[in-house]
Amino acid sequence: MGEKAQELLRIADQLAGKGHAYPTRAVAAMLVLRSVLEQKDLSRSPWTSSGRTRLDLALEDPRTAAAALQVQWQNWRGIGDRASLFPEEEPFRDFPSRRLVVAAEEVRDLLEDLSAQEEYSVGGLFDLFLSKLGEHRSMKEGESTTPRPVNDLLVRLADLRRGMVVGDFYAGVGGTLVSALAHVGVPDRGEAPISGAEINEETVFLARVNLLLHGADPALVRWENTISSWRPTDGQGQNFDRVLSNPPFGLYYDRAEYRAPQDLLGLTSRSKSELMMLQQMRASLRPGGRAIMAMAHGPLFRGGPEENIRRALLELSLI
Repeated sequence: MGEKAQELLRIADQLAGKGHAYPTRAVAAMLVLRSVLEQKDLSRSPWTSSGRTRLDLALEDPRTAAAALQVQWQNWRGIGDRASLFPEEEPFRDFPSRRLVVAAEEVRDLLEDLSAQEEYSVGGLFDLFLSKLGEHRSMKEGESTTPRPVNDLLVRLADLRRGMVVGDFYAGVGGTLVSALAHVGVPDRGEAPISGAEINEETVFLARVNLLLHGADPALVRWENTISSWRPTDGQGQNFDRVLSNPPFGLYYDRAEYRAPQDLLGLTSRSKSELMMLQQMRASLRPGGRAIMAMAHGPLFRGGPEENIRRALLELSLI
């Protein structure tokens, strides 16, 4: 799978070329469309009598490639609540049509090759692609990825079991939630054993695609700022068994907007938000729950308000 993800990264680089936006969302949309075509999921049938898709036929003419991709994307977005969950209306508009043809054909060939393997997973490919993208490129669109070893460590420390309710208040592109799925089970639509929030709209798009390609409800990732809109429960009103998170380091927060838990242990300066996030996570847990947060070393050693909060956590036997 790693080689396939590297190939997808090469396709994305090739599509971007020089002077163009990095096409993470365009690649995500291509993967969604290809997966949908395989499942014959579109309400307007994409299949022809020859067994080929209308998209493949349209892509044979480079002049129509962008329009063909756009039509299929709009058709897919037009079903149910997808338009609100995936509001990117023109993910292909910034790229030359001929490059789009090459990229779409290479994505198709990549998925066909992947499907011949025993463990065929478009979701696994996309998640690994996002991880490699975070490792090897400076992010162009504001995506936030947690290194895979950190994800693995968070999940191992969590001791996840089937049926647990798991949250990530700073979900990024959804890697931690996707890792949790293997342990707690993929939820049915309307159920929420996993859920997350993310402040960056474009990153929410990628996180939702990530969940969708793993068979989970993309609506489980909300677009919101947890610092100011924190709630102690998931969408079903349940407290969490586990909260796993790798928030941005050194994130500024506004004390006036901070939504504080009832048992607030203290306030830090506005440039040192890690322990403010941790207090929200702690207050979201049901009895016996566990919050696991990756953070830089500063909150563990600085004095002042942060020292007082750490001391209170230790005296309450919460660490």
